[in-house]
Amino acid sequence: MPVVGIVRIWQFMNVLKHRVQVLFSIPGADITNAPTKFATFLLNLIFVFGLLVFATILAMISEEVNSLLLAARSGRSPLAMTGHILLLNWNKQVSFILDQLEQVAVCGGHHRRHPFADRPLVILADKDKEDMDRLVLGFMRHHHLEVHTRTGKPYIVDHLRRVSASDAAAVLVLHPDTDETAGSGGTDCCSSSSSSSGASVLKTQTILALAPLLVDKKA
Repeated sequence: MPVVGIVRIWQFMNVLKHRVQVLFSIPGADITNAPTKFATFLLNLIFVFGLLVFATILAMISEEVNSLLLAARSGRSPLAMTGHILLLNWNKQVSFILDQLEQVAVCGGHHRRHPFADRPLVILADKDKEDMDRLVLGFMRHHHLEVHTRTGKPYIVDHLRRVSASDAAAVLVLHPDTDETAGSGGTDCCSSSSSSSGASVLKTQTILALAPLLVDKKA
């Protein structure tokens, strides 16, 4: 019995040695020449286990990449910048502001004196990113201003941190367009008044959310 046990241990050690040689591709190792059936079974088990582990890791990486791409496309990914111009909210004056900043970039590029010259623009508004990008891309066809758009609520501190509001060189707060102002043509005085008051409340909330970030920056 002791002799049989020693033989089995010796066979197991040979099988283990063969597996190590195959796994680490040691010269002279032959994957097709397994000494026993147990060695063949062990090799297949290791192969299947390794394949499952690799597939799991690949799926996790793919899911993480897809999440990052989805966040970037939806305009909700964080933007780490410093010294940029931050534009909060969205209305019809955005086109005018883009044009003015382009003029500043052209004139400031020669004189190097305007504080807005050569600074990227970041827009944070409670609006679909595709709609914002459509207007910005239409403007960028004839201009070279660097513009980044992000979807979020400017009156929420976490959304302001997402666009590095505390590190901005300047912050511009627009009177936001609400659903009522976007949908109405201005014919109903009551709805126009209510939408204007609602926009004023949103603008006030934006300033109140922005204040602590700017105070912490100065401190």
